Amino acid sequence: MKFFLLIDKKPYWGFGKISIEQWMMNNYPNQTIWETKTPNPMKVAQHPNKEGYKLISEELYNYIVDNNII
Repeated sequence: MKFFLLIDKKPYWGFGKISIEQWMMNNYPNQTIWETKTPNPMKVAQHPNKEGYKLISEELYNYIVDNNII
């Protein structure tokens, strides 16, 4: 994928490295941050709940501030 070389990756959180979903699963594995849909015994393809979106917004805000992206 040569077109990735032309993209300025700095303003994009996790570009080509990690998704926000994977970040949440890695950093908050035992917290209730996902909606629970029933019936869905496998509990896959969940959306974040209010607390999950709060974590996402804090992470993105910190990324913007730390990298002077405005």
